[in-house]
Amino acid sequence: MTAQPAPAGNPQSVDSADGPSPVAEELADAAEAMGPWVCRLARVGYASKGVVYVVVGALAALAVAGLGGRTTDGRGAMSMILQQPFGRIIIAVSALGLLGYAVWRFIAAWRDTEHRGNSFKGKALRLGQVGSGIIAIGLAIQALRVAAGDLGESEATREWTIRFLQVPSGRWLVATGGMIVIAYALFQFRKAFASDINKHLHLYRIEDHWHGWIEKMSRFGLAARGVVFLIIGWFIVVAAVKYSGKPVRGIDGALDTIGRQPYGPLVLGVIAFGLVAYGCMQLVNARWRRVEVD
Repeated sequence: MTAQPAPAGNPQSVDSADGPSPVAEELADAAEAMGPWVCRLARVGYASKGVVYVVVGALAALAVAGLGGRTTDGRGAMSMILQQPFGRIIIAVSALGLLGYAVWRFIAAWRDTEHRGNSFKGKALRLGQVGSGIIAIGLAIQALRVAAGDLGESEATREWTIRFLQVPSGRWLVATGGMIVIAYALFQFRKAFASDINKHLHLYRIEDHWHGWIEKMSRFGLAARGVVFLIIGWFIVVAAVKYSGKPVRGIDGALDTIGRQPYGPLVLGVIAFGLVAYGCMQLVNARWRRVEVD
């Protein structure tokens, strides 16, 4: 019997029979062509994140010690960097690097360059890569605004909750956003205590006795960052439940909250050094992380 052609209104899938579609192939070729530049910019992005977290943690530690520091967020750290020699150039390069980092994370999730697989866990990890890229884009936008001279308070976590609360089902959207942030915080804890920290690092290039120190520093930094994001997520959920209309504070608000608790200055000091450790972890990634697009 002669096979009948597929109906015009229901074309057969090209991907299932003949491999990737032309569009997918063109995107893959573009990713490979941009690969070297994306990888270089991703390393700049890692370094940018590292510097920001070191500054945020150091300022909080100085505040605890009474040496003139303050609790601030990424935007506040960038504003301080802007005041240094060549600060505007540094911020602009950081923004470009963060965008490159975001592109790399999107490509890694799409092409599974880190071999996460298609299991539920693998897909969740790849979705986390997308989330990491989105966060980097947010930081890049902040950096560009600071470089352009906009030194006002960040609206990243302050004003968007109010805007969402004013739309239909806004409270559910805000609460969902808060739960996602809390889930991200729990993921940070999992990485801190149950993951192979050095898995994606080319540490064979440095002496063995540094490997353990890098692992301890990274676990400490991830745990501290997890605490901060857990508090931010809680802020967002509470804003949805209470429907207060007040803006939600970000990293600086979380650090302030820690400092006001019993033994707050001591705990804040530990968290501050943890954020410095996380920043140093990002600097290690900038130098020794495996950054690939294929």
